[in-house]
Amino acid sequence: MALTLESLSPNPKKHNMLGTMVIDFDQWLGILKAKVVRLGHAKSLAFAAACCERAIPNYEVFSLEEHWGNSKILRRSLDSIWLFIAEARNNVDRSHTERLLEALNMVTPDTENFKSILTSAALDAAISIAESLDYMRENSANHIVTVASLARDTVDMFLQHAEANIDSTVNSGEAIVHHPLMVAELAKQQTDVDVLESTDVLTSEFLARFQQGAALGGMSNLGIGPLHSP
Repeated sequence: MALTLESLSPNPKKHNMLGTMVIDFDQWLGILKAKVVRLGHAKSLAFAAACCERAIPNYEVFSLEEHWGNSKILRRSLDSIWLFIAEARNNVDRSHTERLLEALNMVTPDTENFKSILTSAALDAAISIAESLDYMRENSANHIVTVASLARDTVDMFLQHAEANIDSTVNSGEAIVHHPLMVAELAKQQTDVDVLESTDVLTSEFLARFQQGAALGGMSNLGIGPLHSP
């Protein structure tokens, strides 16, 4: 499967950019850490899980291209996080979490061993879920900021390696910042935090809608559609 920037870039007329952006990603990551503290554990974990939902399709396509890895392990780990949130647990099953982390580590790709343009995205997907599991048991806001940053890095790295559609007449960094994929990911993160801040209780109905809406129109943060239903 040949992947190019042109084939994966969202059509601005088709994809809602979720409002006008007023800050860039670096500013957002600085703001996010303070917001995580105010959101609390469950809502912050839901935010991270939503970011991970947009990463899994990238891993799935990488795995198909390279005939390596196991996306089911990522799915199972992320489902465990959603279940933890839904059941409003106070105590983390640390032995179960350790087993999930060990399994994730076994299917986390080394970028030097694969040629797929999605190798870095697959790495980011696995690490994002691991960081979310670490937050689940450690409650450090840094883990949530790392997940959000990895989502940014996924888009940035993909665009750097893409073959087309970055105007060579402008600074490539500027082109990446304003590319629809990057704008969409930043907007989605901000919108998700706004929604969580305005929600009093994470009911099962809310979480089901929030998880379903985590991906941008069912797409990954690189515009890749899901290969399997969640």
